[in-house]
Amino acid sequence: MSFILNLARREMRSSWQRLIFFFLCIAIGTGSIVALRSLLQNLKASVNKESRALLTADVQVAANAPFDEKSQQILKRFYGLPFVTDHTQMLETATMIRPVKDQTAVPKMVELKAVQAQFPFYGQLALNSGTPYSHDLLKGRGALVRQAVLTSFNLNVGDQILINDQPFTIRGVIEKEPGNTLNAFSFGPRVLIDYADAANVGLLGFGSRARYRVLFKTRDGFAGDLSAQLKLAFQNQPLVSVRSYRYSQDRLSNSLTQVEDFLSLIGLVILVLGGIGISSVTRVFINQKMKTIAILKTLGSNNRRVLAAYLLQVLLLGLFGSLLGLALAKLTLLALPYYFGGPATKLPLDIEFNLTWSAVWQGLGIGLLISLLFSLVPLLEIRRIKPILVLRSGAGLEEGHLSWWRDPMRIIVSALVAAGLLALAGWQAGSLKIGALFLAGLAAMTLVLNLAAWLLMRGLRGLRHLPSFALRQGVNSLYRPGNQTRIILLAVGLGVFFVVAVRLLQVNLLDEFNVDLNNNARADLYLVDIQRDQLGGLGAFIKQATGEAPPLIPTIRSRIAQINGREVNPDRAAVSDNRGLLGREYVLTYRPQLDASETIIAGRFWDSTPGSEAEISIEELLHKELGLNLNDHVTFDILGKQITARVTNIRRVDWRNARTGFLVVFRPGPLDNAPTMYVSALKGPKPGVERAQFQRDLVDRFPNVSVIDVYDIIEVARGIVGNVSLAVTFVGGFVFLSGLLILVGSIAMTKFHRLYESAILKTLGAKRKLIVATLLVEYGVLGLLAGALGSSAAIALTWAVSKYGLEITWRFVPSVNLLGVALALVLVMAVGVVSSWDVLVKKPLGILRSE
Repeated sequence: MSFILNLARREMRSSWQRLIFFFLCIAIGTGSIVALRSLLQNLKASVNKESRALLTADVQVAANAPFDEKSQQILKRFYGLPFVTDHTQMLETATMIRPVKDQTAVPKMVELKAVQAQFPFYGQLALNSGTPYSHDLLKGRGALVRQAVLTSFNLNVGDQILINDQPFTIRGVIEKEPGNTLNAFSFGPRVLIDYADAANVGLLGFGSRARYRVLFKTRDGFAGDLSAQLKLAFQNQPLVSVRSYRYSQDRLSNSLTQVEDFLSLIGLVILVLGGIGISSVTRVFINQKMKTIAILKTLGSNNRRVLAAYLLQVLLLGLFGSLLGLALAKLTLLALPYYFGGPATKLPLDIEFNLTWSAVWQGLGIGLLISLLFSLVPLLEIRRIKPILVLRSGAGLEEGHLSWWRDPMRIIVSALVAAGLLALAGWQAGSLKIGALFLAGLAAMTLVLNLAAWLLMRGLRGLRHLPSFALRQGVNSLYRPGNQTRIILLAVGLGVFFVVAVRLLQVNLLDEFNVDLNNNARADLYLVDIQRDQLGGLGAFIKQATGEAPPLIPTIRSRIAQINGREVNPDRAAVSDNRGLLGREYVLTYRPQLDASETIIAGRFWDSTPGSEAEISIEELLHKELGLNLNDHVTFDILGKQITARVTNIRRVDWRNARTGFLVVFRPGPLDNAPTMYVSALKGPKPGVERAQFQRDLVDRFPNVSVIDVYDIIEVARGIVGNVSLAVTFVGGFVFLSGLLILVGSIAMTKFHRLYESAILKTLGAKRKLIVATLLVEYGVLGLLAGALGSSAAIALTWAVSKYGLEITWRFVPSVNLLGVALALVLVMAVGVVSSWDVLVKKPLGILRSE
């Protein structure tokens, strides 16, 4: 043991100048992981905070009817769980209101939300007066309303409104409200009252239509457990739904979850990039120490002792490099507030730029693990170094080479390394599936690059008679004994592969946000309760005010009564059935054409002529969840009258770009005379006097029409995603910089092979210009090939991760791939020349003596 320790210490002391690259590579890799891990954890905390604000709780239990005694008993069991810190109840219902001071005013429909004192657990309810929200404002029949209520009835704060013929005093105007989502379509502006008052004024009597919710607040990390237990407890309750803030069906919540997955992927990429550098540097170092190892074996040391000494050296370097990495990570995070806090930008979300203890311990562990895992296989090359190399120059590590499949030890170690990397990747990515995808890409890319290196060296042998000496010498360097072709191709190719993949994923994720929120055509005003005889006048009024004819969409409310003649009863449906879709109320419409956001995936859409037979087009959700297919028959109950329609086509709706979307669309004809309420979705004037005047004029002229202004909801969502996008952009750039530094170190390590040859050329009379040209040819070919292969393979990886990991739309961005190839070419050529600068500016004698 003392021999191993002494050998490791002496080797580190004698080779510290060469090991500095190894040391820095570990430090950069570990520092990047620790800094990024700390940033990830703080970003995730902020993202989770935003996600919670969308639900206003950690977990929500919802039902379309009051919770029966059995459900209440189940809920009470969960109230007392140790990890449940608080709970509250709320309900939402549509109702009519009118002002007390003007009994002749036409009543308007509003979305009424009744809450208890604990609401909201997350997020902030803001009033436009700047007065802090307090539940005391709702006590004694107080109400908080949206500005649209005041505009519709010409009211002020302090005036009264009638809700179910009971007076409520307006005590504030809601400016921002947590829990409002992009998916939420309401039947009127929001009115907030006390939960107890909803029952006292008779809103919850027989026949009332309300959505009941119980909100839970949990200790950190227990939302998933509570959600799973609640789902199990309510699995036989068909109309009770459970959802966690992490798995909300809202598009914005899904986007935030995708960000979390992306940030986890970044940590995995940093891990792999650091490992690539370590593997590359270890191979080069062992190649440099071949004669030293041969001497040790000549003096009686066996493979096991020499291997143990160098492995201990790697672990010590990993430990010291990890400690330096912690310091680099701390300096990086200290500098970040100055970057984000400058006048040109703003802080992304509400995050702290401090190292977290978990990230520190993870960083130290990861630094040692990646040092071990990525250096084990290169260290096995020690077994192939023969003592005879003391007497004659060897041909490098290729001499005495055993085929991979004929080396049992290498197979066993490679399998252990692969298992360790899979476990480490799954831990870093937070998902074994995503970790496996990345490692599969790594393995496939490694095979491709090894094959490319073999083909390159084999193919270039036929070019040894090129007329130009610089070209001939540069090409010969790629396949001569002791060449670094395979090492550089692996390091650069894999580095480009992952860095370009991160950039492509970043672009696709940001494009997903842009499609979701920055669509200029997104509607921000909804008009509800338009009557048939108002269509012409309202359409002309809106076109004159906005310059665009509004879509006027007929809607009919209905429930599914039968499917293929079989009566639908959600209470008796099987547990495997989607009883929520069976028992819900559907909003139907009819039209002669497809919407721009819709595509047909089965069947054919009807022409513009009305049909005598009832035909429907269903969205693919009903096809997947209810098993509805072409030519199936569905019977709808519309205000007591049943109508049976045949499924003639199945649509796919792009909900991100749809102003309005419907699960069921009828062919014009059968529903033309049904009780119809028209709605319209339009983009209103810009906020300010013009927008307020437009709403005022519309209400004065069409007093029964409810105007729902969702501009502020969209702006809140756009602000959240804008901040997250800024963070994603920064983290992607951080990965690029880290990868660049690691690749620079990996390429620079090859300079020790180039120094000796360049010194000989210079001794024989070669000028500096000729040596530089030779290096440019050699490194240029390697950089171009590595960049092209890595950048091309990144396309396949990002497609797989986008589709199966992040579940977003994949888009091909050729500019990123071309830029990756160009940067790889320039980087490899520049580093290759700069790392050989010693021989270009110094006398060759010192270099020859040191070798």
